[in-house]
Amino acid sequence: MEQPKTTVKETKIPELKMIPGLEIFDRHDFLNGRGLYVSFFGKIPNLLEISNINTEDFTIFFKEKYSEAILKEYCYKTNIKKDKEEYEDAVYLLKGELLLQINSQNYLEIYSQAQSLNDLSELFEDIKKFRRKKKKPKNEISLIVPCHGSLGTERVKFKNPKINLEENYNDDFLEIHQNVVQQLNKKQESGLVLFHGKPGTGKSTYLRYLVKKLKKDVIFVSPKTAGSLDNLEITKLLLDNKNTVLIVEDAEELIVSRNNERNSNLSTLLNITDGILGECLGIQIIATFNTDVQNIDKALLRKGRLKISYEFKELSVEKTNKLLEQQEIEAVVNQPMNLADIFNFTNNDGYNQPLRKAVGFRN
Repeated sequence: MEQPKTTVKETKIPELKMIPGLEIFDRHDFLNGRGLYVSFFGKIPNLLEISNINTEDFTIFFKEKYSEAILKEYCYKTNIKKDKEEYEDAVYLLKGELLLQINSQNYLEIYSQAQSLNDLSELFEDIKKFRRKKKKPKNEISLIVPCHGSLGTERVKFKNPKINLEENYNDDFLEIHQNVVQQLNKKQESGLVLFHGKPGTGKSTYLRYLVKKLKKDVIFVSPKTAGSLDNLEITKLLLDNKNTVLIVEDAEELIVSRNNERNSNLSTLLNITDGILGECLGIQIIATFNTDVQNIDKALLRKGRLKISYEFKELSVEKTNKLLEQQEIEAVVNQPMNLADIFNFTNNDGYNQPLRKAVGFRN
């Protein structure tokens, strides 16, 4: 008797339906996972976002293990050299009404109809194998950068300054430094550290030295970005970077009171450093400024919020002359000098900055 023929049911690949007003491209001309999902499946998806993933290694693993489940693949590739393709971003349309977006900022987005992780257990367990260990690399700081219609962070290296705190700063500073390191390394702690003083007194140099001493990720916030702290994209960025330290240099526009009026950005700063948002995020902020501390909003100085405040001053006469001697400069000064003047004492770049009066020369 002839056996009946069996047929293999092929999975139908959904067709892309362009919906007026629905964006399937992000601001960087790659694909928007949300819009793409709705366009393919005609349904609003649930979203699971998983950060801190080694996306390069995961992509190789995923394409091998889940090859039969992949219906469509869209990739943004760059640096194609010697037949090697480096993926920046990729979107995979999968069986079971799944869409996986792999981002170059080391996080994944899973769009699906799943209501819980139990429905995605195998895929989720595979993804967890590629989580990066949270360890702050030495001499790196994170910058805030655009990331597919939102904001993300990108690590950059910097040169660690070789300074001797006892020689380059006044006698009261070593204890301050120890307290700052201890405070900022506390886990899930909110609060504010204020560094102020005249330009050239060593604030920025010290910050670069300090970053290496911290066990947390450090994010640099430009004055322009600090002026957008009330932006929802900034809030999402902070939620993705809990238990970190933010550095805001030249923060006058953010922290100085204007006719006793408090702007929304300052209110957000107050909430981050000692409020409900602060309790949720565990973020500490270092703000530097050149203006007098009396000019900043008094709410920033409240006990509990303000952890440490220090004024960087010109170096004492004794320490100034010692540093000059170390540079083999045969001048003796009788007034304090800031670090910038000391280390540019013989600067011949065409700009003659006034120096303190000298009282003699070494023999």
